[in-house]
Amino acid sequence: MRKNTLKFLLFAFLILKITSCTDESAKNDKKSVLSMKTAYGDINILLFKELAPNTVEHISKLIKKNYYQGITFHKTSDAFLQTGDPTNIGTGKSGNYIRLEQSSLKHELGTVSLARDLNDITSGDSQFFISLKENKHFDGKYTIFGKVISDLNILKKIKKGDRIILLKLKSF
Repeated sequence: MRKNTLKFLLFAFLILKITSCTDESAKNDKKSVLSMKTAYGDINILLFKELAPNTVEHISKLIKKNYYQGITFHKTSDAFLQTGDPTNIGTGKSGNYIRLEQSSLKHELGTVSLARDLNDITSGDSQFFISLKENKHFDGKYTIFGKVISDLNILKKIKKGDRIILLKLKSF
């Protein structure tokens, strides 16, 4: 009986929440997806605007400037793939730094995080990495700003030196 009451209250709350949305709040609830074109196909990444708003805004601005076009995956391992360095060797940045945005999210297969110098929480910039497995040792140390929603199989094909052909932003 208690379980059914709890379910009913939760359902009622959700209905109330949905029906009380204004047009303005509905606009703000748009989902954003990064579409990353590679030689192996497209990877789609759902952005977590509500959990990492500054990071998502920062990355989105770089995308709109075509910053990532032609940039390589300069670091690859069985744990993650890293990209976003215009020098393609791992030391370059756009020059616009951003502060760590911590959340309770865990680094698991497909999470996308902003790379930074571990000793400086304000050193995040253009480089990001995609987890290829659970990486508990990264939890709380890097801003998770998205997650791959399709196609995880492409990640396994990417090797050091492979390029991002195009990275674009989609909203729905």
